[in-house]
Amino acid sequence: MSAKVIIRGANMSDLPNVITLWQEHQEYHFQCDPYFERSRDANPGFLKYLQDNLENIGLFVAEIEKQLVGFVLAETARRPACFASRDYGMIDDLAVTADWRGKGIGQQLLAQGMIWFAEKGIRRIETRVLNSNPLSTKFWQKAGFEPYISCVYKAI
Repeated sequence: MSAKVIIRGANMSDLPNVITLWQEHQEYHFQCDPYFERSRDANPGFLKYLQDNLENIGLFVAEIEKQLVGFVLAETARRPACFASRDYGMIDDLAVTADWRGKGIGQQLLAQGMIWFAEKGIRRIETRVLNSNPLSTKFWQKAGFEPYISCVYKAI
């Protein structure tokens, strides 16, 4: 990859482009599993969530020649008080636009998310991986993430 990738914290002016990347990301998930169909107000709803929470979340973008090509959304979470280890990090989304996948941008975004978690004292990171998504399954395994709980479902 000859273009210089800049990984940086997102700002309010980045959010429309993050929504565009998220839309592509969600469309790919929908192709893997129709359960990921977005609602009519998905884009404005997600935009409002990001606007309202930008100060408290780890939202980082990958920029190449002033164009956003990826993002990672990291958040802290807490388990109930009955657990000794309560705080953990959750990577809600990590997306790289199709033209730039496989060039190490996802790993760079993940690395920035890990730094953000470490700065917050978080020592355990979780994410959800769609079993029918071979790209993300391979990515997360390569990044050293291991399955520990299987989520099962039944449509009724």
